[in-house]
Amino acid sequence: MFDVNLFNGAQIVDQMIDFVALYLLTSQSAKTRFYGFSLGLVGFAPATFLLVVTQMWWRVLCLPVWLAIELKGALGNWRAAQGLET
Repeated sequence: MFDVNLFNGAQIVDQMIDFVALYLLTSQSAKTRFYGFSLGLVGFAPATFLLVVTQMWWRVLCLPVWLAIELKGALGNWRAAQGLET
């Protein structure tokens, strides 16, 4: 049976954010891909909550690496949208 609580709500929100961000990241337009990266950064909050609640806090140690990759991609897409050389 499905129980409505904060954990299940965070799972649903996390999956919806991830789905939309992945859809935006497949775009040909650099501006749209930038929105996908930005939405991916927003998805950072419910994903971190889920890792802590499920007692997989040790995976939180990998989040700085993920954040660095996300920011590097967002910066590259921003430069592409501005027409700057990468």
